[in-house]
Amino acid sequence: MNLKRSVCGILFLLAGGLFGVEASAQEADSLKTGGDRGVMLNAETASVPRDISIGLPTSDGGASICEDGVKHSYSFVKGRYHWAGGNSYETVRLRSLAESIIKTGDIGIVVESISKTGGDRVEGAFSFKTSTFGQINFDGCVSGPIRKGWYYAVGAYLNLDPTSVNAPGKVFVDNKQIFKLSLTRRWSAAELSVFYKFCLNKDSLGGYGEAPFIYNGDGSVSALDGYKIGRSCYFPADDHITYMDLMTGQMKTGHMGKMDDRRVHDIIVKGKYAHDSGWLFKGTLHGCISPRDNWAKSVLSGIDIAEGGLLKNGKEVTLADGTPYSGSIQNRVVSIVDAKSLDFTALFEAGKKWRKHEVDLGLELVTVHQYERTSATKMAHTVSADPVRLYLDDQETWGHNMNAQLVSGHRNTATVYGFHNWNITDRFFVKTGLRVRALNQSCDGAHNLNGNTFNKKTDGFHLQNGVAQITNVTLNRVEASATLYGTYRLADGLFLLGEGFYSKTNKVMSYFKTTGVPALKAIGNAMGRGGLMYQNKWMDITGMVSYITCWNCAATVSVTERINGQSETLDHTAQYGIGNLGFNMDGNLHWGGFNLHLMCTVQDPKYRNYDNTFVFSDGSTKTISYNGKYTTGISRVELEIDPSYTYKDWRFWLSARYFSRQYASRTNLAYFDGRWETFGGVDWKILPDLKLSLNVVNWLFQTGPKGSIDSVDTISDPAQLQGILMSGKYMRPFEVNLSISYKF
Repeated sequence: MNLKRSVCGILFLLAGGLFGVEASAQEADSLKTGGDRGVMLNAETASVPRDISIGLPTSDGGASICEDGVKHSYSFVKGRYHWAGGNSYETVRLRSLAESIIKTGDIGIVVESISKTGGDRVEGAFSFKTSTFGQINFDGCVSGPIRKGWYYAVGAYLNLDPTSVNAPGKVFVDNKQIFKLSLTRRWSAAELSVFYKFCLNKDSLGGYGEAPFIYNGDGSVSALDGYKIGRSCYFPADDHITYMDLMTGQMKTGHMGKMDDRRVHDIIVKGKYAHDSGWLFKGTLHGCISPRDNWAKSVLSGIDIAEGGLLKNGKEVTLADGTPYSGSIQNRVVSIVDAKSLDFTALFEAGKKWRKHEVDLGLELVTVHQYERTSATKMAHTVSADPVRLYLDDQETWGHNMNAQLVSGHRNTATVYGFHNWNITDRFFVKTGLRVRALNQSCDGAHNLNGNTFNKKTDGFHLQNGVAQITNVTLNRVEASATLYGTYRLADGLFLLGEGFYSKTNKVMSYFKTTGVPALKAIGNAMGRGGLMYQNKWMDITGMVSYITCWNCAATVSVTERINGQSETLDHTAQYGIGNLGFNMDGNLHWGGFNLHLMCTVQDPKYRNYDNTFVFSDGSTKTISYNGKYTTGISRVELEIDPSYTYKDWRFWLSARYFSRQYASRTNLAYFDGRWETFGGVDWKILPDLKLSLNVVNWLFQTGPKGSIDSVDTISDPAQLQGILMSGKYMRPFEVNLSISYKF
């Protein structure tokens, strides 16, 4: 009987893969442990975990991912390229901030996922999902025994989602396929597992998730006539692109909607052994191989005006048939990426508990080899729904490689870390952590070192132009991080809490691919917080005051300025610090079938030491200081309300998050009013193993932009923002999802 069920389940998985049926990457309430509150609910995209603010800008477009004890990748392969959670995982939880810093080295939230390995009986879990926009989603896993001591698990995840815009140049904007299998051998005191996972990712970063709007100057926006934010497509059907190869200078062509092709192979071998002395030993080997990482990325780069078919600099603007065009022009920088990478991780851990102590020790060895070249060009189209391609002086593209990027190199690290938990008394608990990492990193790229200018990115730049040179940046350094956490029980259920960390790390290789003049100082981060926690049988509530800061931060930002009537976008190496004083209260109430989670954050994140001098192609310069300004894209007040009620076979739930004003420009002159991100749903357990779910996204029907707009960072006159035409990212529109799940 078990063999029949296994075979049927595997055939079911293969059928889902062949026919492109697929399940949700963002199953509501897919994280059920304390503190994981709705991390998979993202109001911008349904395919990555949400951003969780700790007062500093996130760097990975969502929470970082760990899989089976190790980080998903130490190269530029992002977690969303080869991870989606789902039925192939036994548990998915959030690591604590201390765990993230000491074990992973990340300052932020990390999602920890543990894969299924199979048990003594055959089990299966399958989900199908669709949406009002035509999403097709399948997620399935079958696991069970092979023979005594041997177990298997097979999983598949497929997502085909046109999203809300139904782009003419690309049917499925969100397109991901993941196949996974594992083999496990268990003994009385030991276990060994081997996992293989393959991901084919054709998700588009080509600019389909953006929209134009009129900024009214007071935090509100107005829609353009005939344009529906979140539903109208803002990318031309003519996505043909002509660009100059960065390496050779040869002209190449292609279609942006067909350039997205990322392939990632993951191989994990992990084992554990429980020794009679009480020590638990663990070992994990992980290889992440991306032999092909090709994609086209489009970045908005300012809006110009043509009058009588001419820009102010005299260049002609026409339609494809040569007809002169007058009106608004959306400029875009298009990056064509050709990359590959290999990273290998070896992690060895040992832990033991005795009396009032518990220790966890780790040794991690990582080697990363990566190569990425980005040829860049510029294009334009009308500012309208389903826009039309525009030509500049009869050219479909121009500004070749003014935003080109290149990195090739290796990164080797050897890290030792440890935690010590100590129950000093029955009232007093202390947890300490220490991480020390030796770094050897060597990067080749088109940098300008020691005041040189031979790698200045001008129109037509390439690496065989007789002037450009490949230069090397090498870092041999030691990094360190430390954490301290303590609780003291003041009375039954009432605790005094305190936590702090210090961390010093260096720039990873992805930073060096864009910068012309690299910043080599190590990045510092520190935090201290303290407060009270109270809990009883029906509630728990925590209130904390915190201060978090970073210094020597470095990033390459896109800055847009209108030069002689035409927008020009350059990549600027920015160095800065941030300081943030905040208060957070988090509570959970539950009685009977009712549960209510409430959270409130009040914070004051501001830039420090953020002075900039921008140099444009005509030699003009502009100096702007962002010191003391609020950081972009982060709200000062955030609220979260998550009620749910379970009655017999029914569960009703809502999730509402409020974000107060977000500054769209680093000058703080442009900002967006507060907004609500809302989710909700009903789950009906038809049978003990069969569940039907109806989920709703954005049930308040809110529309509008979010985040930051780099194109207005150089505007220093508030009058210029009155009624200005902008474009940027937006919230997902109202959407209904229907899914069915079956387990056996």
